[in-house]
Amino acid sequence: MCSAKEVPAIFAFGDSLFEVGNNFYLDTLAKPTLPNEIVVLAEEELGFTDYTPPYLSPQTTGDVILKGVNYASSGSGIFNSTGSKFGDHICMDEQINNFAKSRQDIVSKIGAAAARKLLRDALYFIAVGANDIILLSLNVSLTHVENIKYLDNMISKFKSQLMRVYNLDARKIAVTSAAPLGCIPFERDKFSIDDCVPHVNELAKLYNVRLKILLSELTKHLAGSIFSYMNSYTTLEDVLQNYKSYGDDHINHSLPLPSILNVFFSAL
Repeated sequence: MCSAKEVPAIFAFGDSLFEVGNNFYLDTLAKPTLPNEIVVLAEEELGFTDYTPPYLSPQTTGDVILKGVNYASSGSGIFNSTGSKFGDHICMDEQINNFAKSRQDIVSKIGAAAARKLLRDALYFIAVGANDIILLSLNVSLTHVENIKYLDNMISKFKSQLMRVYNLDARKIAVTSAAPLGCIPFERDKFSIDDCVPHVNELAKLYNVRLKILLSELTKHLAGSIFSYMNSYTTLEDVLQNYKSYGDDHINHSLPLPSILNVFFSAL
């Protein structure tokens, strides 16, 4: 297992799944209500004692950024407009812009060579796309062909974003799949269904197939990169179907983070 000595920093991007407080500094209805579990668990696994701070916090400055920064924003998505109905948000493109600013600050602080090494040795966690899919699911008048075109556009946009992160010296990047979104209370209430909404889960699965292929292609073609696919769909589906066999602690630690981390280091 790798440790904090081998991983100098963690950078996180995405939506509410990874957010740790950026939206507290924005005029938005989408405020984080619980501490983020996945990023915290990853940091605990690595032996980090100081958790990655939100980018917009006034305290996220100086040497603090050398341990990593969290850019995630609740309600945001791959498309810039996703999340706008909640008010201000930091879309994925803007999150990467903020990372570029942090990168420049790191270069100014420790020099270009040391900054490049730090950033290439760091871990990157990205959870985004769920809100884009939820918006798509609400437009029930769209045909299957139109849904596929939307998902393909998502993947194309996300590819350009991941390549931007790579070009800013990120190399070890874990990306979460879409969860079974048809099972969330919002979708079940919207469609007045007691169980999961089948067409919404199907959209998530169609996206995940494309995402997995994309990450494999990027790893193959971008030198030195490791794009890891974190299968949150299967993990959360198992919890939903077998919740009686899980205790609270088991649920909180159900994502296979140690195996994800091992994937990174076994490939070096």
